[in-house]
Amino acid sequence: MLSGRHRELLRIGTVDSLITLEHSPVPAAIAQLRAELPGVHIDLHVMRPDELEQAVLEERIQVAVGAFHHRLSGLHYQALFEEEQHLYCGSGHPFFPRLDQNLTYEELSAADYVDRGYVAENKRPCELRFASAVSAFSMEAIALLILSGQFLGFLPDHYADRFEQQGQMQAIAPERFHYTCRFVSVL
Repeated sequence: MLSGRHRELLRIGTVDSLITLEHSPVPAAIAQLRAELPGVHIDLHVMRPDELEQAVLEERIQVAVGAFHHRLSGLHYQALFEEEQHLYCGSGHPFFPRLDQNLTYEELSAADYVDRGYVAENKRPCELRFASAVSAFSMEAIALLILSGQFLGFLPDHYADRFEQQGQMQAIAPERFHYTCRFVSVL
C-alpha cells in the first residue's frame, strides 16, 4: 500500500555503471513504463551479474539487465544493446608514459591486474593471462584500483571516458585489447 492505494510493484535489477552509457535504453524504458503504467511502483536494484540471475530465479526481482557470461536454465535472455570495453591503466602506472610505444605481451602479463571477481578465469577477455590479479566486484571498484596506478583492468569506454578526459587513465593498445559486451534482459 502506497498513499492508501494498492499499486503494482515491479522489481528491476541492473548492473552498475549504466548511468554513463550514452543512449542507454534503461532510463527510456523506465520513462515509457511510467507513462503507460503511472501507478506502478518500481524497486530498482544494482547488483553483480551473478546476483541478478539468482535474484530472477528466486523471484526477488522480475527482470534484470546486464551482461552475462553464461546462460542459466530456466531464464529467458533477450538481446538489448552492446558496449565496448578496453584495457586501462592509471596515470601513476609505469605503463602510462609508454602508451605510445609497443608494450609486449610479456610486460603486460607481468603487470598486476584487477579482474571481475564474478567472472571465471577462462572467460577473461583477450589473449592476455596475467600473473598477478586482485578481484573487484563493481566497475567503480575496478576504476578505483586502476586509478591507484598499481593495476591494469578492463572498463566500459563510456565509464572510463571521464577519467581519460581528466588525464587520470588511458586505454592500453586499444586496437589490440578490447572486446564487446552484449547486454540482455533476463526474465
